[in-house]
Amino acid sequence: MRKEVPFALMLVFGILVTSGCVQQPTGTGTLVLQITDKPALNIEKAEVTISKIQVHVAEAGNESGWTTVVEEGQTFDLVAIKDVKEFLGSKELSAGIYTQIRLDVDSAKVTIDGEENDLTIPSKTVKLVKSFEIKEGETTTLTLDFDAEQSVHETGSGKYMMKPTIKVLSSRPEIADYERLCEDQGGNVTTSMCCLQTDDFPNLCVIGPCGCSPDNSHDVKICDCGEGNCFDGERCIPIVTRFSECVRAGYTILESFPRKCETPDGTTFLEDEDHCTAPTEDSMSLFHAVQIAVNSTCIENASLTDWAMCSEDTGTWWIGVNIMKTGCSPVCAVDIVEGTAEIDWRCTEA
Repeated sequence: MRKEVPFALMLVFGILVTSGCVQQPTGTGTLVLQITDKPALNIEKAEVTISKIQVHVAEAGNESGWTTVVEEGQTFDLVAIKDVKEFLGSKELSAGIYTQIRLDVDSAKVTIDGEENDLTIPSKTVKLVKSFEIKEGETTTLTLDFDAEQSVHETGSGKYMMKPTIKVLSSRPEIADYERLCEDQGGNVTTSMCCLQTDDFPNLCVIGPCGCSPDNSHDVKICDCGEGNCFDGERCIPIVTRFSECVRAGYTILESFPRKCETPDGTTFLEDEDHCTAPTEDSMSLFHAVQIAVNSTCIENASLTDWAMCSEDTGTWWIGVNIMKTGCSPVCAVDIVEGTAEIDWRCTEA
């Protein structure tokens, strides 16, 4: 049974833009990386080595559009730097729109109860989809928030794995800047009766769900982007109702399994694929389960059918096989936690 190793990790980006022009942006930015940690009592040391951080400019090629911001590897002990902010590096950036962040995590390990454990990292390159703008003379702050409780898992036999679960948070401008941003994006600053359903949104409601003013009054300023659109604090975008729309809108993708896309008001959308979640909260897509079944002993004397069912109580994907046996309903049982598959005859007693 897998259990979580809980501790919190936060990386904070501060990007300071100092100069630039419209036709040929030359603005520069200083990237500031800070780490803070509130580890659990059973974690004596938690080390993460980050070797490179890159950002991708909008509308550029997949490879040509990347700019390296940090390329000197550093290792941080998250326990030792609790409540302390450390500088990682800096890099000049051109003014413009950036759409992605790429983070290279070389290694990680934790020390629990006096024993050091290496963390296996299946994919050491983490790509985060998040739109942000570097403007001349303005400051843009991005926060990479590692959800380590979801990222670090014990896989058994004293071994641990890290599957980084990260969200990208952006700082909010001053209230006056919201009105300017709204109008720059074609919106109209007006007032509306607001609800008390979401977190405060400083004097400007998000049209989608509605935010509330700090004093909980109901008549607050909003950015009206027109029917079917909302203002996310940066621009007017279509209201999203599913994962694919959320991604197209440029909202934060949480690198979890299954992946989630999160809107500024905290609403999340699961990736459009059937997933099955075990009691341990491990999750596996049907596509992944079929891949495991195809490479298992399940198909040595049979083939898979189109039928499949998720058994969350047992943490199993049941995939049909074309085997006939009196009194039995055989399936290929894929264990979500172990990632293994075998024939389950599911026979009834005579």
